[in-house]
Amino acid sequence: SELRRNPHINPTPGMLEPESDPYKPEDMMVGSFINVYGRDIFLYDCDDSTREFYRGYMGMEQEKMEIKDPELIHVKLTHPPHTGIGDELDSLGNCMRLMQKPPRRDYGRMLREGEKSLRFEAKIVNSGSEDVNRRFVVVVFLADDAISVWEKKARNS
Repeated sequence: SELRRNPHINPTPGMLEPESDPYKPEDMMVGSFINVYGRDIFLYDCDDSTREFYRGYMGMEQEKMEIKDPELIHVKLTHPPHTGIGDELDSLGNCMRLMQKPPRRDYGRMLREGEKSLRFEAKIVNSGSEDVNRRFVVVVFLADDAISVWEKKARNS
């Protein structure tokens, strides 16, 4: 089928089809642009049989144009910053693989520090009058830097 200059829309019943305006050999010269389905295409070379055709048909010589490839620039990707939700190693694990593996644990540290923890008592600062008597326990486990927070039991008045 012919390559048209004008866009072609399949006609529906009762709609007239536009006149065909095909490309001709004079339009297909090396160094020129043609429009194919709304995109400009640059012609920079042709094969030997096409050169022979143009030599015999139009008495013109089609020369090859050299196109240089753009220099590739490698962009180094970095990990996104930690959002503060969960452990930073978990977030990095999500960036490294599709099927996440659990982060490696420091078993030596777990054996040395397994029974040790730091316990604190806390209260809410800048709270309403209903929160004045609430007390919390904050525990930091030294084996894996996990933090646990819970509220101490208080009698309901």
